[in-house]
Amino acid sequence: MVYTKVAKTADIQPGTIKGFVIDGKKIAVANVDGQFFSIEDSCPHQKQPLSQGMMMGNVVMCLYHGYRVDLTTGESLNTANERVKTYPAKVEGDDILIDV
Repeated sequence: MVYTKVAKTADIQPGTIKGFVIDGKKIAVANVDGQFFSIEDSCPHQKQPLSQGMMMGNVVMCLYHGYRVDLTTGESLNTANERVKTYPAKVEGDDILIDV
């Protein structure tokens, strides 16, 4: 695994999500009660950025059409068998690292 630093833990407060580009891939990093999760920053419904969505616990809702994704698994809560890619995330010191 090759991890890339994307932010400091203080940059993504609990209950928020932010978008990044790592190696040409659009990634969203979310802070769920102090634990960081990373998913593809593209709603499976119409490819809008999930990083612009609204978080409710471990779920992000796309603001464009209300599509909901579980941040911990990448699974859609609207349509069975649909999901976004997840990426391993870890914290070292106060750095958030993602493996794309």
